[in-house]
Order: sequence, then C-alpha cells, then structure tokens
Amino acid sequence: MRLVVTGSSGFLGRALVVEASSRQWEVVAVSRRALTPPPGVEFHQVADYMDTPPGDCIVHLAEASDMFSPRDQISEVMDQESLIESLVQKSLRGVVYASSSAVYG
Repeated sequence: MRLVVTGSSGFLGRALVVEASSRQWEVVAVSRRALTPPPGVEFHQVADYMDTPPGDCIVHLAEASDMFSPRDQISEVMDQESLIESLVQKSLRGVVYASSSAVYG
C-alpha cells in the first residue's frame, strides 16, 4: 500500500511516517518545509498541497494555507474544499482528513 502523508514535517505527520515506514509500508512524506525523511521514505516538498502525489490512501494532516494571513474566510473554506476534492481524486482507497482546533478560530 502506498500511503501519502501531507504535513509530514508536523508532530503527527512525522510520527505517522515513522510508524508506517517501520511496518514496511510504502510511505510518501509531503511537506511545504524541507525535511529529511526516514530511510526508504519518498519525500516531496510542495509549495501547494494541490501538488500532492497520488497514493492508495492519503492522510491529510497539513494546514492548507497560512492561517494567519488576512484572507477572507469564505475563500479559505473554498480553497480547502478544492484541495480535499483534489486529494480524493488522487487516492485509490480514500482520504483521512485530520484537523485541529486552529481551524475553528
């Protein structure tokens, strides 16, 4: 199974990448930040999570945009909806979407 993890430079993303790779899964770490993944883990640094590579399952743990930017909340929701739709199209089995209290303002 090819597991793609967005937000792989974050706390949960790093832990998931390490755990999944220790179980011999094919893991693809995706982040906007540079990072050194564990041995055997493919890494993609992206400017936009719309550029996330496809996989059997995508675990989306990343913040879609800078939550501190002065953006309109409606356009923020539309951007997030477009991103999730894009990720669903790239996944063969499904998308796991995790969020935090930061998105509730």
